[in-house]
Amino acid sequence: MTTIGSIEDLMRVLDENPSWLEAMRARLFTRELLDLPENFARLTDTVNQQGERLDQLTDVVSRQGERLDQLTDVVSRQGERLDQLTETVDRIGTQLSQFIEATDRRFDDIEVEVKRHSVQMGELKGVFAKSLFIAEAALVARDMGLRRRRNLEQEELWDMTDESDITGISTGDIRSFRKADLVLEATDREGETCYVAVEVSYTVDERDTRRAIRNAEYLTRFTGTPAFAAVAGFDADYRIQDSIEDGLVSWYQMDPFILNVE
Repeated sequence: MTTIGSIEDLMRVLDENPSWLEAMRARLFTRELLDLPENFARLTDTVNQQGERLDQLTDVVSRQGERLDQLTDVVSRQGERLDQLTETVDRIGTQLSQFIEATDRRFDDIEVEVKRHSVQMGELKGVFAKSLFIAEAALVARDMGLRRRRNLEQEELWDMTDESDITGISTGDIRSFRKADLVLEATDREGETCYVAVEVSYTVDERDTRRAIRNAEYLTRFTGTPAFAAVAGFDADYRIQDSIEDGLVSWYQMDPFILNVE
C-alpha cells in the first residue's frame, strides 16, 4: 500500500499514476477550467483567422485607397482641363463680343452710308423730275382748268417777300418760299390772273403737299391774287390722298414715258 506523507509523495504518486492526476483535476477544477486550454487554443485559431481576414481587409482598403488616389488624380486633371476649357470659352466669348461690337459699328456705318446715298439719290431724282417737269408746266395749268401765262423767276419771289408784310412768318419758311420749285402765273376761265404754287418730286409726299399749300397761301397774301397748290411727280405717297380729295392740292402725274432714253 502506498503511503503519502508529504506533498512530494503526492506529486510522485500522481506522476506515477496519470489516471489519478486526471481524477484529481476533475475533482478540483470545474469543466470550464478543464476545457480552458482547448477553448483557448480554439480562440487563438479564431484570432489568427480574424487577423488574416483583417490583413486581407487591410489589403483591400489599401488597394481601394490607391484607386481613390488614382481617381482623385483623374478628377484633378479633369478639373484642370475644365479650368482650361473655361478660360478658352471666356476668351472666345470676349473675342465674339468684340466681333459683334465691331460688326454693329460696321453695320451702323453702312446704315449711315446707305441713308446718305438714299438722300442723295432722292435729291438727284427730285432734280431730275424738276428738270423734266419744266416742259410739262403748261399741262399742269391746263389740267387745273387754267392757262399758263409764264413761269415766275426766283428773283420775283424775292421781290414779293421784300415788298410785303412778312410779320409772323419764320425765316425758314420765307427762305423755303423763295426756293419754291415752280410758281406759275396763269389766267382762269374768266381771264382773271391767278398763281399756281407747284412742288415737284420723283415721289410726291406729305412734305411736298404742305409746301405747295403754304406757298399758295403766301402768294395770295403777298399779291392779293388767288393762288392754287399743285404737286407733280412720277409717283405719290398714299398719305397725300386726303389732301387731294379735299381739294387742298392738285395732283399731276408725270408721264413715265419721258424717262425712256432713245
